[in-house]
Amino acid sequence: MPKNNKSLALPIIFFVVVLFVGGYLLYNKAGWQPTKTSKTNVSLKTFSNENVSFQYPKDWTVTEEDFSDLDPIRIENPQKTVKITVSKTQYPYGIEGEGKEIVQDIYVTVNGKQYLAKEVTLNDEDVFVDFKLDKPEGFNILFGTGYPAADDLNASLADYHSSKEIILTILSSMTFKFTN
Repeated sequence: MPKNNKSLALPIIFFVVVLFVGGYLLYNKAGWQPTKTSKTNVSLKTFSNENVSFQYPKDWTVTEEDFSDLDPIRIENPQKTVKITVSKTQYPYGIEGEGKEIVQDIYVTVNGKQYLAKEVTLNDEDVFVDFKLDKPEGFNILFGTGYPAADDLNASLADYHSSKEIILTILSSMTFKFTN
């Protein structure tokens, strides 16, 4: 190797090392973080009534239903294939079908408390999670796809899985107003 090339190699190596070390230190000291894309990084609306308040994506819909003493609140994705139902007691969802059932544990945070619930997938089409809150006493949350039974044709397992992060974010934003 000619002497001229050797004399340039050392300064170039030094420059590259300084550039990497300086960039690393600057990145960590400034607290720069790579940009993360998230399904939950969307415009939100706030729902509130005498029992509960929560945030949800503006393209989802919220409906308060007059159904017996349950007073359910239904939150649905834009395709109407994924639902969250909050009711004063267990909602009669009527998921139908026999066959293959897969049950998995899922952690859900509601009203600042973490709950261990069961996520049940039926025949690779319908999925639901149904659990009761400690407080306020008696309130029940059901979410998933394919309920009530009349909505089975709208069931979409793919929509559920692509909306799962949003569902959990909506639920984690829920606060209940109660005195007991």
